[in-house]
Amino acid sequence: MSKWDIHEKTKLAYPRVNEAITTLKKKGLVERVGEKQAKNKLPSPVYNLTFKGVLSYLSLQELKPPLIIGTHGESEDELRKLFSESNKEYVKGLKRILNFLKITGQSLDFRIFDQINWLFNNYGPPIISIILQQAKNQIAHPPTFLEALESRNKLEERQLTRTIEMMREVPSLQKIVAFEGKEGERVYHEIDVLKDEQNRLEQLRKEMEITLQGENEYLRKSFAYDFFDRLSYLPKKIEKGNASLAELAAELLKERRKTLSSLENIVEKLSLP
Repeated sequence: MSKWDIHEKTKLAYPRVNEAITTLKKKGLVERVGEKQAKNKLPSPVYNLTFKGVLSYLSLQELKPPLIIGTHGESEDELRKLFSESNKEYVKGLKRILNFLKITGQSLDFRIFDQINWLFNNYGPPIISIILQQAKNQIAHPPTFLEALESRNKLEERQLTRTIEMMREVPSLQKIVAFEGKEGERVYHEIDVLKDEQNRLEQLRKEMEITLQGENEYLRKSFAYDFFDRLSYLPKKIEKGNASLAELAAELLKERRKTLSSLENIVEKLSLP
């Protein structure tokens, strides 16, 4: 959606929407995916959730199963009413999550979410519980190496930003004169320190974008590995398979085998007589 679409949908003031998008982009939760004509006929950027953004949303979802037993000595009619209401809420929440997974699965080309209807029909509600729990785990426990790199980059970004702001306030700090050569043969050069710092900040932010892209790819694969691992223990209702999911699982298996090649090699060597 564009910022204007979000403004109209949420009724948030446009400046607040702009601030929110900026913050979410820095955290790697949304990304620009294109643009479309706005009401003023100017191109307007279109944003979409990243995989990390999808996991963040899912980690906040609670799907409470329908009530089965009363807790305050309710009558039979009251229990029936409570069950009916809680069941309606459960079905409503279930449909909302299934629809969200289907849409994001298509927009992010993530086959596990794209095939959620098939998965739900074959494995039932436990599938949704697995997905929500995995989302919570991955958001609560981000990869240590990525977390450390992100923290270091943010620290450097803050330092560069403060330095640039200080130089703008004190023009005498913006440029320095350096020289090369011996006395009498010196060549003087003017160094634009402010420009160098601005270039470094721009480069750092590009590097941070690449890091966020890598983080999303890592989360996609990590989620898929863990999901298939847990799925392997669930009984399937229907014998018919799913070619799309089978292909994804085969790709992950091939990749995982590559990481084991060194172990396979050493086992072979150590097993020689």
